Amino acid sequence: MENYLTPIETIVRHQLIPAITGGKIINDLERDLLSLPPRLGGLGLKNVCEFAPIEHENSRQFTKHLQNQILNLQPPNDNEAKTKAAIKNVRAETNHP
Repeated sequence: MENYLTPIETIVRHQLIPAITGGKIINDLERDLLSLPPRLGGLGLKNVCEFAPIEHENSRQFTKHLQNQILNLQPPNDNEAKTKAAIKNVRAETNHP
């Protein structure tokens, strides 16, 4: 994934940051400092190439259950519908509206 994001990091590093810093070309340490959040003295300009593997894995984990449902052609688990049906059954059994 990082290979696809390298052009973005190149533009951020060689065009965006110099535009913000008055034309200064930054070294690796300065780039790391600028990636820090503002509360720690940075600009929050994360290096997308560094975070790509982590974010990609997070995405895979968060969508794993959806992927399994799609591949198994199973409808999504609808707990709300099951709860409503159970309440309806209880009401029917006890004759409550």
